[in-house]
Amino acid sequence: MITLKYVFNFDESPFSRGLDGYYTVTVKGATDVSINVPDFSRDNVSVCPCVSATGKLYKLLVIFKRITNAQHILPKEDREAIEDNIPSVTACGTKKGCMTTELFEWYIEEVFLP
Repeated sequence: MITLKYVFNFDESPFSRGLDGYYTVTVKGATDVSINVPDFSRDNVSVCPCVSATGKLYKLLVIFKRITNAQHILPKEDREAIEDNIPSVTACGTKKGCMTTELFEWYIEEVFLP
């Protein structure tokens, strides 16, 4: 039998900011649509809470889109700057701003297990 302390939920919720590309909003019957777009990129941020069935909440993982660093993990000084201000958050970065296998393994080894 599995006890509740060994049951966990880890869920990724992505949030996007930027031009969707599928819909525009304008007055019905308009012949053209004017939009202001700073660039044609989309910023993605994923929020990943982890909680046990007993209610223990683990550090919240926030994944930012980061294309300037080939590594999936933010440099230690960047993580510490965020975590010093918000101790219940672990911040990381990936190319697309979403979970990867490497990042999940890192979270389990460095945040979840200790």
